Amino acid sequence: RPSDPYYVELINTLDKATHLLKTQDPQALGFSRKTFESAQIAFDQIFPDDKVIYMRLKELAKHMTVQYKEVQV
Repeated sequence: RPSDPYYVELINTLDKATHLLKTQDPQALGFSRKTFESAQIAFDQIFPDDKVIYMRLKELAKHMTVQYKEVQV
């Protein structure tokens, strides 16, 4: 999988989304939401049970929840 360009791009995009949330970039939540949705589909349909993607999705979801709560306050 590390040699699959789509897989590498997916991991990099998940990392970028998490980084943007951590730095509280103004566009982070929208970008992260789209990234999460597309990565979830890839996880379910293309790379089922991939632990690396699963962990990245889990981390991104955690940071999205924190960011969303801060926006609501």
